[in-house]
Amino acid sequence: SWNFCCKAYTKSVSTLFPINDNFADAMLLSGESGGISASNVGATFETDEPQHEYSSATTSVWWKWTPTKSGSVTFSTEGSWFDTILAVYTGSTLSSLEQYALDDDKGSNQTSICTFEVVAGTTYYIAVAGYNAKTGAIKLSWEQIVKVLPDLIFSYHYLDEWTTEVFLSNLVTGKEPVTTFDYGEKIYL
Repeated sequence: SWNFCCKAYTKSVSTLFPINDNFADAMLLSGESGGISASNVGATFETDEPQHEYSSATTSVWWKWTPTKSGSVTFSTEGSWFDTILAVYTGSTLSSLEQYALDDDKGSNQTSICTFEVVAGTTYYIAVAGYNAKTGAIKLSWEQIVKVLPDLIFSYHYLDEWTTEVFLSNLVTGKEPVTTFDYGEKIYL
């Protein structure tokens, strides 16, 4: 399902702009997957804003997303009505942003797709801009693939009365010795 996320606010009597036009007003995305509808009509380019691939990509809107789990995520603008540029950044202020991922035209109809690794608890800022200052309806979706380790099984085998061999096993690796230790020695896994 798609939720409409942007409202038009008045800067002056004659100009409307998206609520997430500025980096400081980046809208919060949550969950491992989702989709939103938005617009960059009336969006502007801020002082200190990084170039999103091209100097003509001046119609950017912003979101922020903090994953609760590490893994791989894909952000996409497929379904948007114009040629999009999708840029992902880390950092806490506009002037300190570091580009983390970028795409222009990997998606169908000149839309964008970025797939990248994320770390739980890190905030990622997502900018969607129009190539050559194009504007229109945006569809932004994301889906995280969380890597799940198979259940680990702890077992041990006495080699003699003073030495024990410790094993960890799972469905992928089978039974493998991890270490041996002597009586009274602590082991940390």
